[in-house]
Amino acid sequence: MKKNWPSLAAQIVSLLFHPLFFYFIMVVLLTWMAPELFIEFNQKDFIKFLILNGVYTILFPALGIFLLYKLNFIKSLEMEDPEERIGPFIVTAVFYSWTFINLRNTAFIPDILLLSLLAVLIGLYLGFFINLFDKISIHAMAVGGMFAFSWLLLGSELIESPVLSLGGLYAQLHSGLVFIFSTLLAGLVCWSRLYLGKHNMQQVASGFMMGIFGFFVAAQFYL
Repeated sequence: MKKNWPSLAAQIVSLLFHPLFFYFIMVVLLTWMAPELFIEFNQKDFIKFLILNGVYTILFPALGIFLLYKLNFIKSLEMEDPEERIGPFIVTAVFYSWTFINLRNTAFIPDILLLSLLAVLIGLYLGFFINLFDKISIHAMAVGGMFAFSWLLLGSELIESPVLSLGGLYAQLHSGLVFIFSTLLAGLVCWSRLYLGKHNMQQVASGFMMGIFGFFVAAQFYL
């Protein structure tokens, strides 16, 4: 039987770049671009910081969603029905809100990380509201947020921010690479959702714009 390689590729892309991974990806990219932002952390605290970010924004939400599945609150992990997404939206928002509260009250956390997490939260709450009326692509929301994150780092408004002033030329060069990566990734992920028939163009486009909008609103508090 001949395999449908494009379909397999789309499924792999959707799995590898699951929406739960994106905030942690932003954290890792920022530590790579501007390590000076984390100079106040000793090695032990920095590793603990990364682990806790992964636990609270990936592991705990994933376990919560899986528990909803095992308890038959959702029929499948694909969550085709918009009503099935209500519980996972709430579970994820709770853990992300808890993470934001803890990071905001922690010394030495760069504003760009708080901005990014607040943007994700705004996207989650708006996505939850829109989902009550129509299905929206959460994958597209995630890559839209990633695109906005990279654009903010590249944009003129952040040239004088701690991110690029501390990172210097190193951070500026790498912010360009992150922008290119985010743009290509956004196209690839959106293509995968459309190719698999999980969403139509309107749902993908609205999700992408919602991810960008979350960063636009969050930027008003930190820029």
